[in-house]
Amino acid sequence: MPRANPLQPSFNAGEFSPRMAARTDFAKYPLACATLENMVPLPQGGASRRPGTCFVAEVKDSSKKIKLRRFEFSTEQAYVLECGEGYFRFYRNQGRIEVAATDAAIANGTFDAGIAGWTDRSSGTGAIAHDATAEALALQANGAGNEAIAEQSVTTTDTGQEHVLRFRVLGAAGDAATLRIGTSSGGSQILADTDFAVGWHVKAFTPMASPFYIQFENAAAKTLAIDDVAIPSADAVELASPYREDELFGLMQAQSADVLYLVHSSHPVYKLTRTGHTSWDLIEVAFEDGPYRTQNIGGTTLTPAATSGLGVTLTASSAAGINGGDGFTVDDIGRLVRLDNPASGVNWGWGRIVGFASATQVTIDIERAFGSTNATANWRLGAWCGECGYPGAVTFQEQRLAFAATAAQPQSNWDGTVEDDDALDFTISADQVNAIQWLSPGRQLFIGTVGGEWAVRSSGSAITPADVDVKRQTTFGAAKLPPQIMRGRTMFIQRAGRKLMEMAFNL
Repeated sequence: MPRANPLQPSFNAGEFSPRMAARTDFAKYPLACATLENMVPLPQGGASRRPGTCFVAEVKDSSKKIKLRRFEFSTEQAYVLECGEGYFRFYRNQGRIEVAATDAAIANGTFDAGIAGWTDRSSGTGAIAHDATAEALALQANGAGNEAIAEQSVTTTDTGQEHVLRFRVLGAAGDAATLRIGTSSGGSQILADTDFAVGWHVKAFTPMASPFYIQFENAAAKTLAIDDVAIPSADAVELASPYREDELFGLMQAQSADVLYLVHSSHPVYKLTRTGHTSWDLIEVAFEDGPYRTQNIGGTTLTPAATSGLGVTLTASSAAGINGGDGFTVDDIGRLVRLDNPASGVNWGWGRIVGFASATQVTIDIERAFGSTNATANWRLGAWCGECGYPGAVTFQEQRLAFAATAAQPQSNWDGTVEDDDALDFTISADQVNAIQWLSPGRQLFIGTVGGEWAVRSSGSAITPADVDVKRQTTFGAAKLPPQIMRGRTMFIQRAGRKLMEMAFNL
């Protein structure tokens, strides 16, 4: 019997499932393979070996899962982030970013048992102390002229070499401590006064003399804390983070230049910023005057002890209407609160909860003055907090930074603009309540939920609070994985994680 060797000129149909074995009538059948392993089909018809990989460095802990993410400022300044449990590390140019060996070291940077090794350089009534609860260095200030200042002198034989200082600032979102580094006590010859917001930081500096002096200062009329101060030696540049191993794969991101916004439903919104290859900051974003839950419609009143100031007591007449009747909880710390007192002629002052006392009493820092200290039933609580959850999706769309999906409001979307009073706050109206998994920008804002895909559009040239329309496009459902934009089309993984779906604008 003659032997036939039919020509197969192309392999660009890729690999077919065994379920297609009998489908010889299918047009792509002659161009497919039963097995195509370690190969990449080419549009021209052939197949080439897949690109190889190279070993760069071992992760910090190989026994735990990590997530690689990209941080791309431009085509020439791009980084890979190694996101592990409680830390970020950084790679560029096919190598890990590391600091050189040094004999410089911080004495007692963890403050486990006290603040030995740190000198109090405070002015006026300012002071430094040990925060035994947080195991941190407390900077207790009372405003201008009463600054709290902590200093430590550090010796080194490695002058003229770049060093990195790693530390954490603790306080309310928006608070900041000042760091200066000098060749003399109180000096700033090496690093001029620089404010660092609440969060984690690594800052590069080059000491030109030994010893050099590190100072942390708090000038606000409140207490901040410093913790985990260290100068790493011959090690990777590492930034601490709040994310556990099981949370890394639910982390979503959106980048604008040197700022990467990170969201997870269990954590406040953070932004990762870069000021140099070895200088990074992960800070909690301080949102101003919103977003909020719906206005109170019950009889519960809130009474502020003052119309302005920091550390002001706010008292509720009852727990009804607050967190489902449970009243305030410790998880409300960081939450916004808004009060209106029309009789005073001042509308809607607002503040941030910074302390918890009981189910009916908290402490707030007032950001916009209240009209009076009278009790009022006109109040709103912030939409994001530890009690009600934080956004789980984020993206940029039409110059807006958009967030979506908290535990309490899984189908809600919040957009803020650079213009005053132009924020959007809307909830998808659907027959089922399916949590938003991701947001994707494009000609329209696409929203992927567990139960389907939606498009946000307007009748005008841009989405506005008065012109927003949300329509369902498909009902495949989306997985909790960031979508990718390819040739103007949104590619996403279907809810079951078995199919790659494509969504595109069609006029």
